[in-house]
Amino acid sequence: MTLQFPSFSRFFFHVALLGLSCGSAVAQTASEGAMSLHLAQGKTYQRATLNWEGPVLWTRRLGEQARVELNLELGLSYWRPRAGAKPGNMSQLSAVPMWRFWLSPESRLFFELGIGPSLLSRKEFAGRNLSTNFQFADHVGLGYAIDDHTRLGLRYSHFSNASIKRPNPGLDIIQLTLSRSF
Repeated sequence: MTLQFPSFSRFFFHVALLGLSCGSAVAQTASEGAMSLHLAQGKTYQRATLNWEGPVLWTRRLGEQARVELNLELGLSYWRPRAGAKPGNMSQLSAVPMWRFWLSPESRLFFELGIGPSLLSRKEFAGRNLSTNFQFADHVGLGYAIDDHTRLGLRYSHFSNASIKRPNPGLDIIQLTLSRSF
């Protein structure tokens, strides 16, 4: 099954509306969760993601200043190939534990790492045979906390099946992330 949208800009509009409506509903039930929007670019494809970031599950001080936090990101993504590459659009569900490293209590800079399962709606996309719908999502990023509720980040992500089945070309993207906590 593949989600079809007439245009990528129209999809972004729908994702933003969904994010605002879900965000207000989540804000009433969660005290430390967040919603995030991820806009990504690959070599021959684009991706938009709406994530629900759960509250911090675990935190630990690293020495006097730094700390590390663990939370879970649940995401829904829409992929679109550029220039009409076939096969076309696909959707994705992800559940990725994310580790966020803060350099000091006052620092607004953070590094993040994550790896978790992901499910694609198709095995072929943008001229690539991905072999399996199941993929691992690997993320590494750098971000900045604008204020206590808003983070902006840059993330590199790789999706592959870890050679469960061949071929395993994977998908690589660079994404901008905007997160808003409640």
